[in-house]
Formats: sequence, structure tokens, C-alpha cells
Amino acid sequence: MNKPIAKILIVDDLPKNIQLLGTILSDNGYEVEFALSGEDALQWVDNDTFDLILLDIMMPGMDGYEVCRKIKTNQKNYDVPVIFITAKNDPESTIQGFEAGGVDYITKPFNAQELLIRAKTHIQLYKQKRDLDKKNKHITDSINYAQRIQQAALPDLYQVKEMLPDNFIFYKPRDIVSGDFYWMRQIEHKALIAVGDCTGHGVPGAFMSMLALSFLNEIAYDAHKLSASQVMTELSNKIKFLLKPNSDDKTLRDSIDMSLIIIDYENLTLQFCGAQSLMIIIREGNHQNLSGQTDNMKILFDEPSNSTLFEISGLKRPVGFDYRQQKNNFFNQNLQLVEGDVVYLFSDGYID
Repeated sequence: MNKPIAKILIVDDLPKNIQLLGTILSDNGYEVEFALSGEDALQWVDNDTFDLILLDIMMPGMDGYEVCRKIKTNQKNYDVPVIFITAKNDPESTIQGFEAGGVDYITKPFNAQELLIRAKTHIQLYKQKRDLDKKNKHITDSINYAQRIQQAALPDLYQVKEMLPDNFIFYKPRDIVSGDFYWMRQIEHKALIAVGDCTGHGVPGAFMSMLALSFLNEIAYDAHKLSASQVMTELSNKIKFLLKPNSDDKTLRDSIDMSLIIIDYENLTLQFCGAQSLMIIIREGNHQNLSGQTDNMKILFDEPSNSTLFEISGLKRPVGFDYRQQKNNFFNQNLQLVEGDVVYLFSDGYID
């Protein structure tokens, strides 16, 4: 026995109408059930599943409009297509049918071939949407699990608090997973802190961020011997090597805008290396400069708060692939910190 094409519920208070519709649909491979009232129809849809409902409007007790509205209140049946099939052919009735949740409106007497074509179309659309919903749920569930993995790879907030008691992290990805990341590592009396923004959003960006976090952990194994620019250079080389460096036509053009600082607690110094990124330092009082070796700096004094904002720019090239093909090397900017200084690192997501 051939499997039915789809399952259809016919709702009509006249048995002869049900018989006519049932014969047409059954002869064309559909499984058919019927209800003689709105109350019976609601019981059917609560206890069974259908691919289409053919619904009369003029019935004793509960009319078709009310039946349709009640069907749509059940999440299980919300997307099941309802075609009104009725003798009411005035525009107001048609509009009311669509407002009640119907997807189509057929007037009696109807053409059998037209009915079959409309039924087939709406059933196909319903099944396609149902399949898409299942696939979307599967993909979303997978990405949600990937989010848990990505968050586990980020620094533990308790460890961050031990390293930097006075800190805050604002991390709010645009998508479920993120191309932005932050990373921290303490080695002896030095703290290494990085904020990165990988090309792409969502899953592609998240893959890049996981690579960057993994490489940084690997590089930082001997970080007490490295400067910020050396860490950045080694990270850039690892990314370029991984993304097929020997085939220019197939190179994955991915990169990271990134800030990396090394804070020396004993000497109260800070070393900054930036790749298309900024660092901001706010210091109490009115200052014309910072002690140390800094380049690309803007200074803004805020009189109400009696504090100075220093905006320090990094190199205008990213980590990894550089579409401008600049040959400039990453460089360090060193400065002396003062007690009370506030340091901000951020991605362009905050600016956007």
C-alpha cells in the first residue's frame, strides 16, 4: 500500500460536502479525516497531526473563523495551513478569513482541479517550512554548544579577578558565537592581556578566535622572554602559515585587529603593541605627555573630572593577512604607569 501524500482534516457540518471532498482527496493519494463541528475539529487537532485543514465557515455553534483562531493558539498547530472552503464569497468574509489565520480561501461550488492544486501547494510549503525549522533548530543547537566551548576557552573570571582585582569586562557578541575575544596570562610578576577582533562574524569569526586563543597560549609558554611585539609577530606568523601561505590564489584572507599589553607589577610599567587598534589610558590631573616611549598619541583633558585621556594607536596593519601588504614590523610602546591609571582595551564592536 502506498504511503499517503499527506493527512488532511475536513471540517464541515454537511456530510455530503465531506463525502465530496473526501472522495476527491482520497482518489488523489491523501489520507482524510473529518469533523462535523468546530468542537470536533479542535479535538482532532489536539490529538492528531495534520498537514492541511479544509474548514467551512458557516457551522452551528462555533463558526470557522473562531475554529481557526483557536487552532492557531496551539503552538503545535500554529503553522498548519488552513484553507477556508465556503459559500460566502463577499470580500469582507475573505478578509476576515485571512485575519483569522487562513492561508487561502476557496468559494463553493469549487473546481476539483483548482482545489487539488491549492492543497498541494500549501502542503508543500508547510512541509518545507517544517523541514527548515528542524534544520534551523539543529544548527542553532550546535552553535549554542559551540558558544559554551568558546566561553570555556576565554579566561576564567575568577582568575582574572585575582590577576586584576579592579577590572571589568563587557563581552556581548552580536551573534551566538563571536569573532571578538580577550585573553590573559600571568607569568611571574608580569600580566599579559590581549583583546582581539577577528575578521568575520558568527561562526567564521569564532573559528579564528579559537585559533588565536590556542596560539597565544602556546606562545605565552615562554612569554617571560618575549616582548609584546614579539608575541604579536609570532602570532601573525602562525596564522599566516596555517592559512596556506604558499598558494596566493587560495590564501584565506583572515586577520585579527588586536591590542596586547604587558604590565610589569614590580616596575609599574606597561608595554603596548597594537594591530589596527587603540589603547586608552585615563590619568588624574592635567598632563601634556606620558613618561616613556610612545607614538601615535592623542591627548584630551577633561576639565570637569580633572583627568587626561591618552589615546595611543598601534600599527596600521592587522595580525595575519594584510590586504595592503605592508612590510612594517610590529613595535612596542613603553610607558611608566602611575597609581590610579585606568587602562582600556576594546574591539571596534564597542565603537560600532
